[in-house]
Amino acid sequence: MQTTNNYRGLKAKRNGSGFERLIEVTCAVYKNMGKAHIQKTPEPFKLLKKKGKQAIGVYEKKAQPDFTGTIKGGRSIVFEAKHTDSTNVPFDRLSPAQEKDLAYHDHLGAVALVVISFSLKRFYAVPWTDWKHLKDTSGKKSVNEKDLAEFGLEIKGGLLDLLKEGGRMNAQEAIQQRLKEVNQTIERYQEYIGRQTLRLRNGQAGYGEHKLECSIERREEQLMVKLEVRNELENLLDTITQEGADS
Repeated sequence: MQTTNNYRGLKAKRNGSGFERLIEVTCAVYKNMGKAHIQKTPEPFKLLKKKGKQAIGVYEKKAQPDFTGTIKGGRSIVFEAKHTDSTNVPFDRLSPAQEKDLAYHDHLGAVALVVISFSLKRFYAVPWTDWKHLKDTSGKKSVNEKDLAEFGLEIKGGLLDLLKEGGRMNAQEAIQQRLKEVNQTIERYQEYIGRQTLRLRNGQAGYGEHKLECSIERREEQLMVKLEVRNELENLLDTITQEGADS
């Protein structure tokens, strides 16, 4: 029995981490598509003691929702993410502090949600007001998938359709287009650097040699930034392609 419980615990933890990763990849795609900027709320860290350069401490339970950000157009979005491998999610999985925070964000006009994963196979995004209504009126201590049927989330291209965009969301095409634009910029920068470096070597800069050197240096810095962006986009494209193959 103990072995079975340990296995279930490890499986739930692994699936919970997978759910969090799915959300983070989705949010990264939204950012690169210019649709939203949503970030995971850092876990508060309490320092217990310091031993040389080593910090020893514990992560404290955070009061804020798991993810916060802004949707294109200016509206805020906040949500708490909960995973379960069972058939129910207890209402008390949200702490009173988290409920209070979601309620206040909702009051101010933000998109406030409870996003739920069942066995990392079926997903739901429940608006805070509906979650509160279910808690107050259902007479139950938990919700199941039947209770949440109208709040289902689809998986599209290996990503959660958090913004409920349906068929309009094609992450792979958007990232490929962004990659094309970045590669074109990289080519322009490389061409400029090569051309101006040749001018310097041939002594064609005249009295503007220092100015030209500074210009080349600035463009090289810009090139490095674009190369990092390209690397990030390529990794992201690989990730969502793999997620899509696995889903």
